[in-house]
Amino acid sequence: MIGTLPPDWKQGTLADVVTSVTTGVSVNSEDRLVRDGEVGVLKTSCVLRGVFEPEQHKAVLSAERHRVSCPVRRGTVLVSRMNTVDLVGLSAYVPEDYPDLFLPDRLWAVLPSPRINPRWLGYMLANPAFRPLLAGASNGTSGSMKSIPQDTFLRLPITIPPCGEQDGIVAVLHDWERAEAAALGLVAAAALHVSGLTSLHLDQFIPGTAGEDSSFPLLRLGDAFVERDEKGHEGAPLLSITGERGVVLREEIERRDTSAEDKSNYRLILPGDIGYNTMRMWQGVCGLSSLRGIVSPAYTVVTPRPEVMDGAFAAALFKAPHMIEWLRRYSQGIVDDTLNLKFEQFRQIRIRLPPLDTQRRIANAIHAIRAEADVTARLATKLRQHKQTLMTQLLSGALRVPQRKANSNVQMENANA
Repeated sequence: MIGTLPPDWKQGTLADVVTSVTTGVSVNSEDRLVRDGEVGVLKTSCVLRGVFEPEQHKAVLSAERHRVSCPVRRGTVLVSRMNTVDLVGLSAYVPEDYPDLFLPDRLWAVLPSPRINPRWLGYMLANPAFRPLLAGASNGTSGSMKSIPQDTFLRLPITIPPCGEQDGIVAVLHDWERAEAAALGLVAAAALHVSGLTSLHLDQFIPGTAGEDSSFPLLRLGDAFVERDEKGHEGAPLLSITGERGVVLREEIERRDTSAEDKSNYRLILPGDIGYNTMRMWQGVCGLSSLRGIVSPAYTVVTPRPEVMDGAFAAALFKAPHMIEWLRRYSQGIVDDTLNLKFEQFRQIRIRLPPLDTQRRIANAIHAIRAEADVTARLATKLRQHKQTLMTQLLSGALRVPQRKANSNVQMENANA
């Protein structure tokens, strides 16, 4: 909100711009996409990115089909009324009807009033400046799950521009939304490019792949790595290992220190070591360290034998899709949540090992490919940040756009909803 509203704007609440708030019911379903003749129920993840993703649904069991209610309709805004504290209140505008998809009990369908532009309402609810109000409106005793009471939701304060300016705001933000979608498409294409070229370079060293090159000798990882299990370095910086960024300072990803007070069992990791999440190595959660520090006992630390293995090559190899299949195969546990790859299992895995100069050449090539993709991802992130800043300015009235003539499509969209 801003201190002084433009003269033609009004201060109100969501109740002033909303006709109805409806929700669905919880039904038994299978975690797969619907087939012909079936109906689906949405997952709350359908609004996770702020854009409605209809593919985020589950197929309703045939015996439960009679229980579904509240189909997904054009011109409504879906709101996650119940979720974790970070995700509760996330929303997305629905641009078309989906008669075979239905709401669960954890999603609201918010229908705007007849003369309110539904896309404007969608942007208002997604506004970064409005998110703290939604989070603050939630309640619940569970630390992991919060819910928003409907009456509290409708009492939340908003600023309401005239209809013509709503349309102008929507036109500007919709253009930015399309640009963001195009940028995300480039990011996805770059990721596929990286995956394809990585496989092209690395599959020849992974047993069982179509590209395996038997001219390279087979070697167990235990002959190329030793485990570093040094403890007692409590004063060293606390590090974390992530799937995307590798080994980083813990404070870079989590400001609140939730680590154990007693760090005597934390493991030392040094530059050149590879650290991996013992229970998530089969998902590629590993990285080559450029830092000296300590990591939780939940991680395993291995050191490449320099006369045999190049660390950058190994780190790239462990991210290759077919290599991840081997890492999963050697992980032990009954279900995914309990799978773990301790060094004793890690050391049994075999690969075909090229000479060191070949390893380094391939590692450099893959680094260049990923660096190019990272540039695309950073540009997409910058575009999103600029869009969010612009959204806050436009929706508060700090930045104005010319009013447009009344948009008859708004009334039509609401009528169809």
